[in-house]
Amino acid sequence: MVKLTYHATLMKAARLLTLAFLLLGCLGAYLWWSHPTKVDMAAYAPGDALAYLEINDLPTILSGITQTQAWETLYASGSSPRLQRVNWLSRVAFWTGIGSSEQVILSRAQFAVVVVGLEAVDNERTLLIRPAAALIIETHTSPGRMMPVIEKSVGDLAHRIYPQSTHTRKIVDGFSFTEWISTNDNRSIVLGFFDTEAIIGNSEKAVLACIAARREGAKSLMGNSELQLTRSKLRSDTAVAFGYLSTDGLGKLVAALAPTHVEGLATSPQAQQILAGLTGKLFKSAGWSLRFQNRMFEDSYFVAAPQDLTTGLQESTGGGTGASPGPYLFLPQEVYSVTEYRVENPSLAWRGLNRALSSHLDIIGAVLVTPLLKSTLAPYGIDQPEVFLEAIGGEILTARLDEDGANSVLIVKVKEEKALRGLVAQRLGVKSTKENVSGYEMLVSVGEDSLAASFVDQYLVMGSSTAVRSCLITKSRGESLSSQPAFKHAIPAPAPSKPVTVTYTRDIQSTSELFSLISNSSNQQLTYADSFRVLPYAVTTTAIGTEGFERVTRSSSGLLGTLAGQIQRELSSK
Repeated sequence: MVKLTYHATLMKAARLLTLAFLLLGCLGAYLWWSHPTKVDMAAYAPGDALAYLEINDLPTILSGITQTQAWETLYASGSSPRLQRVNWLSRVAFWTGIGSSEQVILSRAQFAVVVVGLEAVDNERTLLIRPAAALIIETHTSPGRMMPVIEKSVGDLAHRIYPQSTHTRKIVDGFSFTEWISTNDNRSIVLGFFDTEAIIGNSEKAVLACIAARREGAKSLMGNSELQLTRSKLRSDTAVAFGYLSTDGLGKLVAALAPTHVEGLATSPQAQQILAGLTGKLFKSAGWSLRFQNRMFEDSYFVAAPQDLTTGLQESTGGGTGASPGPYLFLPQEVYSVTEYRVENPSLAWRGLNRALSSHLDIIGAVLVTPLLKSTLAPYGIDQPEVFLEAIGGEILTARLDEDGANSVLIVKVKEEKALRGLVAQRLGVKSTKENVSGYEMLVSVGEDSLAASFVDQYLVMGSSTAVRSCLITKSRGESLSSQPAFKHAIPAPAPSKPVTVTYTRDIQSTSELFSLISNSSNQQLTYADSFRVLPYAVTTTAIGTEGFERVTRSSSGLLGTLAGQIQRELSSK
């Protein structure tokens, strides 16, 4: 009897064990079957795309954000973040497909933004840049489940951006499109589907170009050798996001943006074409990648350039070291940004830069190089760069006291004081006046530009009178940027090569704009919260490598913060 009972128990245990293995096997098979396989989103982008941006795992980016110092500061300040449950819910939805359709799509989706055209429009008041672009979403979800969700979401967005809009459906090349058109300016949002993929564009042309890349025989961006080089340089396989600009796209972007940043550049189509051509001869392509390091955003950039160009620049700019603490003692604690130039011989670096750029351009380009370079020093009152750089030492700092750049200042080590005083006197004019600012002499021009200069402790401080005055007051009080905790705690990322410039930037505004999207606090509250002011300055290092220019930024919000701010301002203007 005991043996029979024991045997029955063993049989029951064996059946239960077998059942458990069957259940585990079925669960494993289900997870394997439902688990989405990542694809290369470059295969979804047209081969002639000007710009490309991919995000392959949105939950990982959101998880990285919640582990940053900025997030912890936001949470400690009493805000109510919206991402607290995103990690485990998104992972469950990703592996099982269980959850709301919105959760499943967001957890599984891969995203790519493609720019297929870029048009600069001069409306007589400001320069407008209008890209023909599309957002590609590989949902890894059945069309029947994802199409109604995405169409509703895009419709809600369209009505928010264009409250007065019409809604139409049409068939183009055998594909069904839904289009929302603004009755005010005829701008539109177009939605199309291809299998499990949704494509949302600001024009029919952009959506059709992306669909063509998926059809048999169409050329996609995946086979582009420059894209693959950029991916390799930026180690995109370990990044949470990656972006790429083609040679043509980089040229058009520089041509469109340069007039807004460099005074005096024309915005005519002819000028745009010339600038785009010059850029294409100097640079090949550009890329960007995002990681999270030391609880900070780490944005890496790479601009490919001819090797003989980079070699020439390395030879002329090499040998520089970091500036001493001296020039930083002039900078106010709330300075917006400061850039330190690490070149041993400024005059040699200037001539080498001119020579390297001119050697890669045609006659027209070579003639334009010097005026373009000179325009970068114009805000500081320097109109004779060659003579000026011969008279200064290797310590060079430029600073913007406010975000709009209206109050900028240049601080340099004096090497030949007599020559510098002569240049300053000539630039400020014979009618310049003298002021005593906290015991220091300040020379001020009488003209409309209101430039000022001061020689203090073997340094020349030159720029707008407001900026120079503020620097002299700071020096006398001894309460400079150097004593600011946010500056002292700024940590630069390891540079791939020896940096030639290091820039510190106060990014409270972009950080608050990004986090206002993912919290219940308004942007106004976040911008002026004292807790956000303890966040360290963003640090950007720029180096010249053998294959191009390398740039790394560690910050509290990264490029995503800048884009979030632009999106918010664009939406608020509608």
